[in-house]
Amino acid sequence: MTTRWRRKMEALYAEIHPPARDAAILAGHDALRSLSEILPGTRCLDAGCGATGRAMQRLRELGAAVVVGCDLPSVVRAAPDDPLKVAADLEVLPFRSQSFDVVYCNGVLHHTRNPPALLRECARILRRGGVLYLAVYGRGGLVSWAITVARCGVRCLPRRLIDWWLRDAMPLWRANILDVLYVPILRRFSTQGLWALLTAQGFQNLQRVETAWTYPRGVAHWLQASAWPTDLPGRRLLHGAGWIAVRATRS
Repeated sequence: MTTRWRRKMEALYAEIHPPARDAAILAGHDALRSLSEILPGTRCLDAGCGATGRAMQRLRELGAAVVVGCDLPSVVRAAPDDPLKVAADLEVLPFRSQSFDVVYCNGVLHHTRNPPALLRECARILRRGGVLYLAVYGRGGLVSWAITVARCGVRCLPRRLIDWWLRDAMPLWRANILDVLYVPILRRFSTQGLWALLTAQGFQNLQRVETAWTYPRGVAHWLQASAWPTDLPGRRLLHGAGWIAVRATRS
């Protein structure tokens, strides 16, 4: 990640993570249930652990023997002290090859400059037969189009106006909105494209995982792709490929 992009990313996440720390627990991690049968006794990496480390805590609760978190330096500095949180570039992970049994990478790949490099690193640090859990924004849908337009629009508006508009917003929603509006890189993937990326880096046995996040109910809740069952008619119109969560095995 270049210095300029890294500075922008670190500044944004240093701002939005601490205010969201308490409210972020509302975001469910039902997706981790898909790993529950393999977690006991394993070494796990949360790649892009954030300041809250809530997935790290859940991985430990589900029986993982060692859970290490890794994220940008400013995010790790904003976190409560945890000796197993490492500051690093996720595209160049500072771990030995085949040193983890499970890598959990939720909502990170679509913010990276070089997605193949991140997946290559995940494959490198996983033992043979190890499991990757990956979740990304899917391509298509009206919400995706509206976010793209909004990201262009906010460039013409003073940041203090956006802050005023969000002044009464719940911390979790404020963090999410600022994230999609200002994060330097925001990619979206088709299912086929993501499968091709994973296969190219040596992953196999790809399975899509259904997720159900416990965001607060309301209009904003229904703007989350994961709030819609995959077979609901309106989901593809609003969210296209939706929130793509996949479990894969390192060959």
